[in-house]
Parts: sequence; structure tokens; C-alpha cells
Amino acid sequence: MALDYFFTHPLLAPLWEKFAHLPPLLRHWDGQTLGQIAAGFVQPSTKPSVSTAFLDAVMTMTTPLLGQETALALKNRLASCPAVLSANYHCVECFPEMVQALHFFGLHDLCAPGVELRIIPVLSCGSVSLQSPTYPRGLSLSRHVHGHALHLPFFSSAFQDVMVCQAQALNATMLQAMRQKWSKGEHPLCHWEQEAVDTIVDTHILRPDILDQSRFCQQVSRINASLCAARYPEAKQVRVVYLEMESLVARLLGTSLGDDQSLMYRIFFDANLRPHILDHLAGVRGCWKTAAVNGPVLGRTGSAGTVFFWLADDKGRRCPLRLTTSGPGAVLEYKDTQIPLQPQDLCQALSTGQLIPSLFTVYTSLTLEHGLRCYGGIFLADYLPAMIKGVLAACSQAGVPIPTWTEHNPLAALPLTVQLNTADGLVPAGSVELMAAGGLTRAHLHSMATLSIAHVLPASLVSWYQEYIPMDQRPAGWEKELARLAEHWQGVVVCPESETC
Repeated sequence: MALDYFFTHPLLAPLWEKFAHLPPLLRHWDGQTLGQIAAGFVQPSTKPSVSTAFLDAVMTMTTPLLGQETALALKNRLASCPAVLSANYHCVECFPEMVQALHFFGLHDLCAPGVELRIIPVLSCGSVSLQSPTYPRGLSLSRHVHGHALHLPFFSSAFQDVMVCQAQALNATMLQAMRQKWSKGEHPLCHWEQEAVDTIVDTHILRPDILDQSRFCQQVSRINASLCAARYPEAKQVRVVYLEMESLVARLLGTSLGDDQSLMYRIFFDANLRPHILDHLAGVRGCWKTAAVNGPVLGRTGSAGTVFFWLADDKGRRCPLRLTTSGPGAVLEYKDTQIPLQPQDLCQALSTGQLIPSLFTVYTSLTLEHGLRCYGGIFLADYLPAMIKGVLAACSQAGVPIPTWTEHNPLAALPLTVQLNTADGLVPAGSVELMAAGGLTRAHLHSMATLSIAHVLPASLVSWYQEYIPMDQRPAGWEKELARLAEHWQGVVVCPESETC
């Protein structure tokens, strides 16, 4: 099956209209196997190496979480190949698209022979709420009830608006109390779901080395490392490292804000460059709208974005900041809170966690100042290049040094390569489903490496169509046509270990 079959299919026309950037990116992979594509992710950088400041920050952040051996291996990996997954949310990863991004992006390492320690690096977003779509608030299953994934919360609903990076640590008492509520829900788990969930909680969460961490973010890094080790039981040389990227960038900004020649310093404080930045990035996803600059007071749940940073309120919720320049100096404001846009004020607010770097600040810092290649899903593949090109254009107009950047295809969190065979048919496999199946063997991974994007794209198309195309844009008979598209999927099928397929 050729990719063009999907690009020209009448049912999918509204999908490609909504995601017009995807067909050209997918065509980059036409004629390649998943194994060949994954080998491209780990190619050494063609531009100057990743910064020493970044490598030092990674080492400092990783060592207390996952040990010096893993931290050093991660540092060496990024020094030679600064490519990272960076669209995941910082949570106990369950969402199939993001779970399976790990063994697509990291397929080359997972299939590699030998015992040399290899790292799959993930810089994950902690500025989202616990109730965000990939559900950092707890576990998420692929089984849908009334059109929504079945959720098993760790935190009560009182914490749903708290940012992941502000969330308290999980403790045994709260987890056991929430488990009691799961068992009394109106949609009970089937046998294999219950076994998998119990294994995740009892073996990978309720452990002293997890519970003794002081913040949920720290626990997530250890839990995901443990879950991934179980998911790829025959790839013992591979470790998956999740680091919360806003905290990492906050560390990096501590250095940048003290250097008036650094890119981030110029963006924030150069009175010539900053207006061009604000203009070029207005309306770009992950940035701000014009209303956030010298506009009206922003509401906490508004849609104007935020300028450079988010504010964490006293409940740990994410609040947008507008920039005002009408007074004697530029100020970031949210209601009665004002933070002068000055190096010392930003450093102080970052160090206390009052300010959280925005996606714009995170990606500009990581890519243009520290030399990373960031990869992600269908939204990042659109907004990341737009962010970078906007910064480069602003620098050119302002006459300041233009950062070095080599364009690349940033798509990686995309193909649904694995589905679980259940009583209700095939479902995309997330963490719970892969736990039930006993993980992916070396044979599974090598089989996956021989497939093409066209072999596995249909499952993603079905998922996207159901999520992003409104009912009034779907033609009569769309269900049957979508089901026929799904039949073209030729990925890896796994079964619950306790069931007979």
C-alpha cells in the first residue's frame, strides 16, 4: 500500500486540510522501513555540538533520580547525538501514541546487539495540568467508555487543575484510597486489565525508592524508567530517561540570564529584538496572541497564550502572563502579580518555581541556544519549526547574530505500531495494555523494524479522524469506510498473557 492512497482518500480530505503539514513530512519516509527511519534519529549532529551547560544540567538533574551510571550514559548520548523526544507529558505514560513513540524513536537502540548501555532520552512537559488529555492525573486505558478513555486517577478531583510540575508526591495512603474507588466504579476492569493495573501500582509505584521522592515529577522519572524496563524485557541494555523539561530549562536560564550575549537574554531584554520576537511569534501555537502584549487582563483559562513564562499561583495552577511596556519598564503581569522583566527578578521567580518557562522559551532555549534536535507528534511538527523560523526572522530584522539551526523532520510520536487483541477487537496498546501482554520481545521489535509507515499509518489515521474531525464534517457511511481503512494496518499484534487470542 502506497502512502498516496491515504493522502488522496476522499474520507481523509478534512484530516489533511486540518494537518496540511503532515503529508510532506510523511513522504520523507516513503520507501524506508521503520528501522531505517529510526536509525536516522540517532545520527550525529551536523552542527556545533550540544552546549556544555546543557550537558552539565542534565548530569546534575539525572544523577539523584536515576543514578550516576545512567546520568553519565545520558550525557554521553546527548553529546554525540543531541536528539530527544520532547512532546510527551511528564506523567506515568499511558497514552498509546506517546508510549509507542518510545519504540519508534528508540527502535535502533532497542534492536541493537550487545550489552553497551544505551539511552532513549525524553524531555517531557510538566506545565500541563493533571487533567490534561494524556491524563497525568493517573492511569489511562485504551478501552473507551462513552467515547472517552477509561481513567484511573491517582489524585482526587480537587487537584485536577494543578500543574504536573507543582503536584505533590504520591503516597501509599492516597494511592490505596484511590484504588478502592476504582473497584467501585461503574465500569469495572476485566481480568487482564485488573492484573496489569495491579502490577503497575504494586511493582512499579508502591516501592520505597518511588515513595521516598519529595515531588510527583521525581517519582514519574523513576516510575517510567521501571515501566520501560519491563516493557522491553529483552533489551536490557536500554534505559529510558524522562526529565521534566521546564525544570531543566529553568536551570539553563539561570546561566543565560547572566550573559548579555546569550540568545535568551537578548530575546527577553534587547529593546530592539524583543518587539520583533513578539510580532513574529504572535499566533503561533505554544506562544501568545497579540492580546497578551499590552492588552487587557488575562483570565486563567483564556486562549491568548502567555508571554515567555507561565505563573504558578498559590494552588499550583497555570496562569498566563501578559507583557506590559507602557510604564517605566517592561513587566509580566497576572492580575495583582507583577514581575519586572529584569534578569534578577526572573532568576528569583524561576528559582522559587513561581515562573515556569513556556513552550516558546523551552524550545528556543533547547534548540537555538543549546543545540538539541527536538522530536514530537503531529502538533509539534508544525509549531516547532514555526517557532524557530520566527526567532530567526526576528533576529535577522533586528540585526542581531542569527543562531545556527539545521532544519530536520521533527515528527516521531506518530505511528501506532502495536495493538492488543481483546474481546472487543484490536485496540492501540498503551502502558496498561503492554503490561498485560508482558511487553515487547526482541522478535516483536525486529518485526516492527521491517515495516513501512504505510503499514502502520492506518491505525493512527483512524484515531486522528475520530478525535479531530467533527461529526458534521463526516459523510454518510463514514464508520464503514474508516473500518475499511483500518484493515490496511499491518503492525504487531499482542495478546494479554492471561487470555487466549
